[in-house]
Amino acid sequence: MAASWHCTPELVRSLNGYSVKMTAGRRTTIDSLRELRASGLCGCLLLNFGCATDGANPEVFVYARSQKWRTPYNLLLMDYLLKTEPTVYSFADLHKAGSTIWDGVTNPVAVRHLREMKPGERLVIYHTGDEKKAIGTASVISVDVPDPKNPQVKIKVGKAVGHPKALAEIKANRLFADSPLVRQGRLSVVPLTDAQYKFLTE
Repeated sequence: MAASWHCTPELVRSLNGYSVKMTAGRRTTIDSLRELRASGLCGCLLLNFGCATDGANPEVFVYARSQKWRTPYNLLLMDYLLKTEPTVYSFADLHKAGSTIWDGVTNPVAVRHLREMKPGERLVIYHTGDEKKAIGTASVISVDVPDPKNPQVKIKVGKAVGHPKALAEIKANRLFADSPLVRQGRLSVVPLTDAQYKFLTE
């Protein structure tokens, strides 16, 4: 069950090894929540950070990861980048098929990201190999996890990116300075912040 409490002037809580520090009066935006999740903070999540009914202290709801990022659902949708070798399966193949089960992922971190996906989340399809470009968009239709090591994530095609961003452009953008896309080149499923998604798809 989710825990909740009121902020004191300086609140520090720790869940699953992660520390969360909030200061009374601070405003938290949806983008900052997505950034927390994108940075790998999977132990907890801050929701509804706003004025309590008495107007004295902000109220913070902290949700354990096991609760699967409970409501409000639409505020917690995440963005991801999916890498694929175009000679094996390309964005054009996805466009032709309309939808597919995203498989062939073996890296434990990438598999964890797939397990954590939710229907409606936005995706960027990135071609590896000689291209190294963000090519198009897609979205998650469903997530089934009969086997934790092989989650069944069904995605549907979106649209081609007007100006595909090459890896060199991505590396030159400060938005990606700490992104696994730059720091962990072999990671095939990469969480994105809202700003990163917008850059890759504009």
